[in-house]
Amino acid sequence: MNYGWAGDAERRFASSSGGVLTALGCHLLKTKKTNFILHVGPDPDMPMRSRWVMSRTAEEVQRNAGSRYGPVAPLAGLENALQREERFAIIAKPCDLGAVHRLSKVDDRVDRVCVARLTLVCGGQSRLGKSTALLNEFGVLESELTLFRYRGFGNPGRTRVETRDGSAFETTYAEFWKEEAGWDYETRCKFCPDALGEASDIAATDVWPGANPTKEDAGFNGVICRTQAGKDLLDGAVAGDDLVLGDPITPRQFDSFQPHQVRRKLALRARFQGLAQANMPMIETVGLRLDKLAEALDAHHRQEETSATIQRALAGRFSEPLRS
Repeated sequence: MNYGWAGDAERRFASSSGGVLTALGCHLLKTKKTNFILHVGPDPDMPMRSRWVMSRTAEEVQRNAGSRYGPVAPLAGLENALQREERFAIIAKPCDLGAVHRLSKVDDRVDRVCVARLTLVCGGQSRLGKSTALLNEFGVLESELTLFRYRGFGNPGRTRVETRDGSAFETTYAEFWKEEAGWDYETRCKFCPDALGEASDIAATDVWPGANPTKEDAGFNGVICRTQAGKDLLDGAVAGDDLVLGDPITPRQFDSFQPHQVRRKLALRARFQGLAQANMPMIETVGLRLDKLAEALDAHHRQEETSATIQRALAGRFSEPLRS
């Protein structure tokens, strides 16, 4: 585990943090270790929304770089990618890579052609409510958009909106995310057992102490390398000047960078118990140590988490109306 950032200064500046995932994707294509990257990018017709893409050049990878705070399904393109029988890498959410890992147990194409699996440490998949609220604040219709950039061009960079008539609007990252009550993300993400990407070769994360940026900086990621394939990729990217690795990062430093992930990990077993007591479906996990992690939560806080989950479930917070 190390600090890391893209070796190319422009790529580092334009990316959401340090540009590590973008740099690795570009390196894989440049060295012809892969034929394309399956990842996500803004929909050119609806820039607030995202779609899966296959990038075959470093320029295309860069064009589709950046955090996308909204619904996105990179695995909608997976069968298309597998059918090509070309070597590729995937950059996707931790839950997506968990699904890829499970698929590899029944479909031998996955391990044969998907040669690198890269992810971000995920805070949860946002719905579009937060973005829509920002457009309302600016008095802009989604149909008028030509750009919706959440971060980048600095770290964390400003959220920027551009419209067809040439107007532009910006807000800071802190202003955009200041009201936690307005963080509108999927219910399942509140019960996610693996936001850290344990099914990946490499995971990249923000590294702001306390999880809050206090100023703009040159752009840094935390890099978590999980496999030998990941280490070989990192070593090659560093040797090719596509990536710079900085100082090592300890587990306790990561606790400081990602405190919300720590809180959720420790609380998950209690939350799952709340779901069970409310007669709702639970998530089955293998190898993610939730019972061991739950031991770090005292009895009072375990009961609080369980009770709060039951209350939310009974209030209908975890369900939605059936549609005919």
